[in-house]
This record gives sequence, structure tokens and C-alpha cells, in this order.
Amino acid sequence: MICSALLIFGNRVVGFVARRGWLWATGFLMLVASTVCSLGWHHSVRPVTGKGNRYVSLSPAITETLVALGVNAQLVGVSDYCHYPPQIQSTEHVGSGYTPRYEAIVGLAPTLVFVESVNAATVEPLSRIVRVEPMPWLTLRDVIQSTRRLGMLTGLRSTSEQLANAYESELQPRVTPESPRVLLVMAHSPGEFHEVVFIRRNSIHGRVLEAAGARNAVDEDVHGAPRLSLVQIIQRDPDAIVILQSAPEADMSLLDDWRKLAVLRAVQDKQIRIIAAPEVAIPGPRLLELVKRLTSVIAVWRKSA
Repeated sequence: MICSALLIFGNRVVGFVARRGWLWATGFLMLVASTVCSLGWHHSVRPVTGKGNRYVSLSPAITETLVALGVNAQLVGVSDYCHYPPQIQSTEHVGSGYTPRYEAIVGLAPTLVFVESVNAATVEPLSRIVRVEPMPWLTLRDVIQSTRRLGMLTGLRSTSEQLANAYESELQPRVTPESPRVLLVMAHSPGEFHEVVFIRRNSIHGRVLEAAGARNAVDEDVHGAPRLSLVQIIQRDPDAIVILQSAPEADMSLLDDWRKLAVLRAVQDKQIRIIAAPEVAIPGPRLLELVKRLTSVIAVWRKSA
């Protein structure tokens, strides 16, 4: 709180001196604020709750989760990549976890800034001035635990517990020996079909595929770049292919490229689908809807097998 108060005061003074051309004073004041905070006046580890608090999220997945939990007016800043739900369009956009705009964030006087753990080092300078809470957000376990932690930090434990329980229930694997082997890939650029980015089994989207009742055609854990060449795709020869496109509408021209791989059983049996949804790359609450959409597609393939 001391750092936040000092920072707010410093911002006002900085604005005053900047209008008068006293640039030396601007740099001096910001140095003092950073030094005081780094010397030990750090934020408390207690939850930051209450109507007077101000939150900034530098992650689309965290932003969508916060809104789903019921954080609305208190969310004063979001990442440039946050576009959902519609009501956050008017919220101040302040960079991203990789390229945060420090001055814009500090100017919002946040009581808490949320960021994914992979960006913790990038925002380390910011953590000397305001409270920054890194959140693990890679695996399903990460998402569930971080969702519960968000509830604790914002005082919304009840709704966070409901969402965490929904993840645990809806994302249970539903794979059987009769489940089709599905290659789940991200959409490529039309006409540039040389390799694909596939969904790893050991990822949260990999769990989505299993929850929908399919086996992953790449049935081993992958820790490097999730890419397959066209030759590797032919070697896998999946029963079916689902293309996830981060767009409001499906680009059907993507199918033309896939049809060129005529040796694939998925092509021969016409078992290729495109699921177009802007949220496919965001591991947030809308993954639960993606499970339902995948389930309906895979259910048809199960019956036709």
C-alpha cells in the first residue's frame, strides 16, 4: 500500500513537472519510488479484496476467468489481446505479458496485477512498484489451481470453486477402445500447407480432445515444438482430423489443402471438420463450450465407425 500511495503521488507530481519541462525531476521521482519499494516496502501476501480494489490482467485467459468469477468494475486494465467478453472492449488496454506498458499500468494505480507465470521475468520491474501475482496457466492442473487462487485473492471463492469443479468434471477423459484416433490441429495459412501445429496430448487442449471422447493421433507426450510435416501426418494416418480456427467463421478453403493428402483415411472417408471459434487458443472458461462442440462431432464419427 505504501508503494501504491507513493506511486500515485509520484505520478501526479510527475505530470506537474513534466508540463513545466522539468525532465530531471521526472526521472528523479520515479527512481525514488522504485528504490523505496525495492528496499523492503513490498506488498502484503494477503488477499486483495473489496470494492475499492483495482485489478489489471495481462492475460486473455485470466481476464476471461476474472469476468466469469464476477470481477467487473474492479477490472481496470487488460492485455491488448483481451477481446472477450464484449464489455471489456472499453477497458484500458495496457500491452501484454510480454510487452507491458509500464506507465499505462502504473497510471491505473492497480492494487493487483495478474500475469501468467511464463511472463513473470518480463514484468519483474513492475513488481517492484505494484503487487504482481504470477499465475501458472499451462496445464489443466495449473488452470484449476489458479482459478481457485483467483477466487481467494478477489474474495470470490464460491464462484471460483464452481468453475474449478466444472473443469474437473467436464474435462475428465472419456476415451474408450472404440474412440477414433483424431488429429487435432490449428489452422494453417491457406495455400501454405507444409506442416501443421498439432495439439499435444499433454496439454490442456489435449485433455479437451480426450474429454470429447477421442484418442489423440499423436499418442505420446511431446515437450518440444508441436509440429508435424506432411510426411509425418501420412505416417500417423488418423481416423479423423479436426482443424481449430481462431476466427468467427470457418475458412473452407483449408479443406482443399488437406484433400491433397488423398492417401489419408480421414480424407478418403471425408472425416475432416473445421471448428471456428476465436477462443480456441485461450485456455479459459470457454474451453468447456469447446468440449461440447468437439463431443458432438466425435459422437457422429463413433456411430459411423
